[in-house]
Amino acid sequence: LLLTIGEYIRANADTLENFTTDHFLVPPFSHIGGMQRAIQTFGNEERLRQILASLNHAVFGEADSADAPGARPEV
Repeated sequence: LLLTIGEYIRANADTLENFTTDHFLVPPFSHIGGMQRAIQTFGNEERLRQILASLNHAVFGEADSADAPGARPEV
């Protein structure tokens, strides 16, 4: 799942401002289990949000954007 997230970020780097839990609701993530798989992979929803916040901080320089508005995928 992390590889897919990384590939998604690289492929959309020119338009992506952050990576949110909403991204798990649309392809390619919805095709591989979506939010349910993400929660299962990372243990629970709180841990998923912590990991996404850390990822967003590292990649985009944002402190806490796991659910922040902006650059959300179109459903």
